[in-house]
Amino acid sequence: MDVEGMDPFVLMVFGSVVCLLLCVPFFIVRGSVRWKELRSPWMWAFMAVVRQLMQNETGVLLVTHDVREIPPEIDRVVLMREGCVLADGKKREVLTAESLSLCYGVELRVSWRDGLCEVRPAGEH
Repeated sequence: MDVEGMDPFVLMVFGSVVCLLLCVPFFIVRGSVRWKELRSPWMWAFMAVVRQLMQNETGVLLVTHDVREIPPEIDRVVLMREGCVLADGKKREVLTAESLSLCYGVELRVSWRDGLCEVRPAGEH
Protein backbone atom coordinates (compact mmCIF):
# COMPACT_ATOMS: atom_id res chain seq x y z
CA MET A 1 0.00 0.00 0.00
CA ASP A 2 1.39 3.39 -0.98
CA VAL A 3 0.72 5.83 1.86
CA GLU A 4 2.88 8.67 0.56
CA GLY A 5 0.79 11.83 0.73
CA MET A 6 -2.23 9.95 2.12
CA ASP A 7 -4.48 11.90 4.48
CA PRO A 8 -4.75 9.63 7.54
CA PHE A 9 -7.92 11.26 8.87
CA VAL A 10 -11.44 10.52 7.64
CA LEU A 11 -14.35 12.65 8.84
CA MET A 12 -17.86 11.22 8.48
CA VAL A 13 -21.16 12.81 9.51
CA PHE A 14 -24.31 10.80 10.27
CA GLY A 15 -27.07 13.25 11.18
CA SER A 16 -25.87 14.88 14.41
CA VAL A 17 -23.08 12.33 14.97
CA VAL A 18 -19.61 13.19 13.74
CA CYS A 19 -17.03 10.42 13.35
CA LEU A 20 -13.30 11.09 13.09
CA LEU A 21 -11.41 8.02 11.95
CA LEU A 22 -7.67 7.45 11.80
CA CYS A 23 -6.69 5.17 8.94
CA VAL A 24 -3.11 4.08 9.52
CA PRO A 25 -1.54 1.11 7.81
CA PHE A 26 0.20 -1.26 10.16
CA PHE A 27 2.87 -3.77 9.40
CA ILE A 28 2.69 -7.54 9.79
CA VAL A 29 6.03 -9.28 10.21
CA ARG A 30 5.95 -13.07 10.48
CA GLY A 31 2.31 -13.01 11.54
CA SER A 32 2.59 -10.46 14.33
CA VAL A 33 2.01 -6.72 14.46
CA ARG A 34 5.16 -4.63 14.78
CA TRP A 35 4.07 -2.39 17.67
CA LYS A 36 6.81 0.20 17.19
CA GLU A 37 5.60 0.95 13.65
CA LEU A 38 2.12 1.65 15.03
CA ARG A 39 3.36 4.57 17.12
CA SER A 40 3.36 6.96 14.20
CA PRO A 41 3.10 10.77 14.22
CA TRP A 42 -0.44 10.25 12.89
CA MET A 43 -1.42 8.46 16.09
CA TRP A 44 -0.12 11.28 18.28
CA ALA A 45 -1.96 13.84 16.13
CA PHE A 46 -5.15 11.78 16.36
CA MET A 47 -4.83 11.51 20.15
CA ALA A 48 -4.35 15.28 20.39
CA VAL A 49 -7.61 15.85 18.46
CA VAL A 50 -9.50 13.34 20.62
CA ARG A 51 -8.16 14.91 23.83
CA GLN A 52 -9.13 18.39 22.65
CA LEU A 53 -12.66 17.21 21.83
CA MET A 54 -13.02 15.66 25.28
CA GLN A 55 -11.64 18.74 27.02
CA ASN A 56 -14.34 20.73 25.18
CA GLU A 57 -16.93 18.34 26.70
CA THR A 58 -17.61 16.54 23.42
CA GLY A 59 -18.66 12.93 23.92
CA VAL A 60 -16.14 10.49 22.45
CA LEU A 61 -16.46 6.77 21.80
CA LEU A 62 -12.98 5.44 21.12
CA VAL A 63 -12.46 1.94 19.74
CA THR A 64 -8.91 0.58 19.81
CA HIS A 65 -6.93 -2.62 20.05
CA ASP A 66 -4.07 -0.88 21.85
CA VAL A 67 -4.67 0.33 25.42
CA ARG A 68 -1.73 2.73 25.06
CA GLU A 69 -3.97 4.82 22.80
CA ILE A 70 -6.57 5.48 25.51
CA PRO A 71 -6.17 9.13 26.53
CA PRO A 72 -6.23 10.19 30.20
CA GLU A 73 -9.62 11.88 29.68
CA ILE A 74 -11.34 8.52 29.05
CA ASP A 75 -12.86 7.34 32.32
CA ARG A 76 -14.91 4.29 31.29
CA VAL A 77 -13.55 1.27 29.42
CA VAL A 78 -15.23 -1.82 28.01
CA LEU A 79 -12.71 -4.63 27.54
CA MET A 80 -13.72 -7.22 24.94
CA ARG A 81 -12.34 -10.44 23.50
CA GLU A 82 -13.83 -12.25 20.52
CA GLY A 83 -17.03 -10.19 20.73
CA CYS A 84 -17.62 -10.86 24.44
CA VAL A 85 -17.37 -8.29 27.24
CA LEU A 86 -14.69 -9.27 29.76
CA ALA A 87 -14.93 -6.15 31.92
CA ASP A 88 -16.78 -2.83 31.96
CA GLY A 89 -16.11 0.03 34.35
CA LYS A 90 -13.62 2.66 35.48
CA LYS A 91 -10.44 2.65 33.43
CA ARG A 92 -8.00 1.77 36.24
CA GLU A 93 -10.31 -0.94 37.57
CA VAL A 94 -10.70 -2.59 34.14
CA LEU A 95 -7.18 -2.22 32.73
CA THR A 96 -5.34 -4.46 35.17
CA ALA A 97 -2.60 -7.01 34.56
CA GLU A 98 -5.08 -9.79 35.30
CA SER A 99 -7.82 -8.62 32.91
CA LEU A 100 -5.45 -7.64 30.08
CA SER A 101 -3.54 -10.92 30.40
CA LEU A 102 -6.84 -12.77 30.04
CA CYS A 103 -7.85 -10.60 27.08
CA TYR A 104 -4.59 -10.94 25.13
CA GLY A 105 -3.78 -14.51 26.20
CA VAL A 106 -0.30 -13.66 27.48
CA GLU A 107 0.93 -12.66 30.94
CA LEU A 108 1.28 -8.88 31.07
CA ARG A 109 2.49 -6.20 33.46
CA VAL A 110 0.56 -2.91 33.69
CA SER A 111 1.79 0.46 34.92
CA TRP A 112 0.39 3.99 34.72
CA ARG A 113 2.09 7.25 33.82
CA ASP A 114 0.39 10.62 33.33
CA GLY A 115 -3.00 8.90 33.04
CA LEU A 116 -1.84 6.57 30.26
CA CYS A 117 -1.80 2.79 30.57
CA GLU A 118 1.52 1.13 29.78
CA VAL A 119 1.57 -2.60 29.08
CA ARG A 120 4.56 -4.91 28.80
CA PRO A 121 5.09 -8.66 28.80
CA ALA A 122 5.41 -9.84 32.42
CA GLY A 123 9.03 -10.98 31.96
CA GLU A 124 10.22 -7.73 30.35
CA HIS A 125 11.89 -5.03 32.46
